[in-house]
Amino acid sequence: MPTQGFQDHLRVMTRGVRMLERGLLGRAQPCPLASVRSAVSVASDQTWCMRCGAAIDSLTTMPQRVSVGSGPRCATCRVTPRFDGFVRLGSYRPPLDALVRHAKERSWHAVVWELGWHLGNEVERRFLAPKMGWRIVASPTSMWRRLARGIDHTNVLASAVASRLHSPNIKALRVGRRTRQAGLDRHERLHRARSMHCSQRAAIQLSGHGVLVVDDIRTTGATLIEACSVVREAGAEFIVPAVICVADMTPVSMKRSEVFASECG
Repeated sequence: MPTQGFQDHLRVMTRGVRMLERGLLGRAQPCPLASVRSAVSVASDQTWCMRCGAAIDSLTTMPQRVSVGSGPRCATCRVTPRFDGFVRLGSYRPPLDALVRHAKERSWHAVVWELGWHLGNEVERRFLAPKMGWRIVASPTSMWRRLARGIDHTNVLASAVASRLHSPNIKALRVGRRTRQAGLDRHERLHRARSMHCSQRAAIQLSGHGVLVVDDIRTTGATLIEACSVVREAGAEFIVPAVICVADMTPVSMKRSEVFASECG
């Protein structure tokens, strides 16, 4: 049994490590439950297109527990739907934007997990589970990005969603080193070279199932379109992107996204 002196020493060391995190590394995270619930509650009254995630008329009522492919649509998706379904927690604006950005840049594992858990709740709230159950796939990040950040945030999100929905998290997608998206404009994001691929073993696990492709942010939709295209080629029955937040697009960027989607087939 630890002595009182040892416990005091451990307490002092723990306090010192926390001060070092806050002062030098900037990685001390807030209380995940309080911060995430506060951000999600602010975004909970938003309405969006359940085929692409774009914000729509606030007077539209968001349905609950519908089949994939149902639900409100934006004007574009009434003609050419981008995805089979879509789930999000909110728009990329305060306070959700800062929480997501800091969580992945400062390696706030517990915050990322809590966001993923709430995303799983939203999936269960909006869509009926497919007969064969969901298969969860994370949008991939390169090895260098994971090492630089100290966290594979999309995989943590996918693991949390999988835990909430009692479904397998399949590491199906791989990506090579590519240009950092944060410095690119919308046109460059949409037309960069395709670099994702799916392993043959993962393709067998995805074939004939409903797949949730999990990511943190949807901006132009280029990454999600590419990921969904690869997953569809692997034989998935239908694909539903699930993201924490969406950066609402302008009409010009929406048109470019449609062109990119048509090029991807």
